[in-house]
Amino acid sequence: VGTRKMVKRKVEPEPVEAAPPADYASDSADDEIDVAEHVDMVLDKEAEEKIKANIKKAKKVKKGDSMTPGVLYLGHIPHGFYEEQMRGYFSQFGQVKRLRLSRSPKSLRSRGYAFIEFASIEVAEIVAETMNNYLMFGRLLKCEVVPPEKVHERTFLGAGKMPRHSSKRRMATRVYNRKKTLDDYEESVARISGRHRKKQARLEQLGIDYQLPALAVDAPIAKPAHVKF
Repeated sequence: VGTRKMVKRKVEPEPVEAAPPADYASDSADDEIDVAEHVDMVLDKEAEEKIKANIKKAKKVKKGDSMTPGVLYLGHIPHGFYEEQMRGYFSQFGQVKRLRLSRSPKSLRSRGYAFIEFASIEVAEIVAETMNNYLMFGRLLKCEVVPPEKVHERTFLGAGKMPRHSSKRRMATRVYNRKKTLDDYEESVARISGRHRKKQARLEQLGIDYQLPALAVDAPIAKPAHVKF
């Protein structure tokens, strides 16, 4: 009886998505955990009491025109916790002025980190203290206040707007799906015939006696015109 040899397979590491700006932790956020319909997080009593106490503390912050805005960095965000869910959750601490979730320009998928601007930097500090290292659906959130000098002018570029695919992609889609004309058809036939001739010439140069099958190119069938009676 023959024996089978055991072959060890090399396990390839999982690809990692683009990282957030330097000095801030994030991760690929590739866990397909949909929390869009389950925003009400299940907390233990200790964590629940801490969050409730900090929400009350944040609401006691004095409001006025002299308040200094505070920008918060939020990393390791699970899929499904998007702009609407984040704004709804963090608004219980205080006024959210701007919010931008980083997304891939091609797929529009979340990159797992966001920037949130609160009307008061004191509220932002309370939120960072409350939510940093908080476990949400298997992911350990990273939450910290961004110093004002590190807030780039393009940090909130496109915040509040509905994400859309790039204009180049939309343009290519329209060109591909547009109605083809007779000139387009003739151009396509010319390209195919040219490649066919090049392949045949290449075979002859290599000394291979083989005739490629002839191309079966049919003329486009014109649609009958609609006649009104």
